[in-house]
Amino acid sequence: MQTLLNHCRERATVSQSENGIELGFGRSVTVEELGGFGIDPAESRPMMEEAIRLIPRLWEGRRFSGYEGQYVSIPPRVIVPKPIQQPHPPLWMACSTASSFEAAGHYGLGCLSFTSPGAGDLGDLLASYRDALNAAIPAGKSVNAQAAAFTTVYCAPDNAEALSRGGRASTAHFGRISQYFGGISSHKGYEQYGANVEEREKFASGEMAPETLIDEPRMCIGDPEHCMSVIAALMDLGVDQFLGLVQFSDISHGESLRTIELMGEHVIPRFGGM
Repeated sequence: MQTLLNHCRERATVSQSENGIELGFGRSVTVEELGGFGIDPAESRPMMEEAIRLIPRLWEGRRFSGYEGQYVSIPPRVIVPKPIQQPHPPLWMACSTASSFEAAGHYGLGCLSFTSPGAGDLGDLLASYRDALNAAIPAGKSVNAQAAAFTTVYCAPDNAEALSRGGRASTAHFGRISQYFGGISSHKGYEQYGANVEEREKFASGEMAPETLIDEPRMCIGDPEHCMSVIAALMDLGVDQFLGLVQFSDISHGESLRTIELMGEHVIPRFGGM
């Protein structure tokens, strides 16, 4: 992933260090990943939430007092290294369902979202995230009130060529992702993810045309002007950071470099970056 745009708004309460790290939490959405570690899908959410509450505590003071939880047991000891950033690195959480957007807000974490819900749905989900932030019980010592959106990015000088080439490749990419879910929506704790799985299957079947996905906007594909309009639309929904995958499906290395160059030369400067 390449961070193509970092638009921090006044409501963000964490200052981003240019040389700092940022930590994100996620419980996985594939049976392949969970199964590889022998994790019961029904346990993944409470396991992640225990980690969210615990990890910031590990950074406090010189000696950790110890912890006995449902999934983790740590005796009293000195835990190193400690973060240089104060009070600690910005914390994020991957969000793909309504409950995860609300959980991220509840814990005072930044929201890492795909754009795939579509503009209307994403706006509603981000609104629920902001509402939860207003009543947050922060897991850490500070609140990261930023929302980031991630999608595929393909930029070319000719808009029609970009929409055709990038649209086909991006649709194929999102369609292939469904192969890794492994029936995750049938497992306890992942019921809400059924809609996401169905949507990816529509991508794969061609039921959703690339033009529709680009216009909504779920993909950032087109010439520089069109890509700017996609990012502007996401900003209007409340997105603070834009993250893009530029090498996907059968997109060549040369095409990926061209996207990076065009975004860097024409798009990012329009948003005050670089």
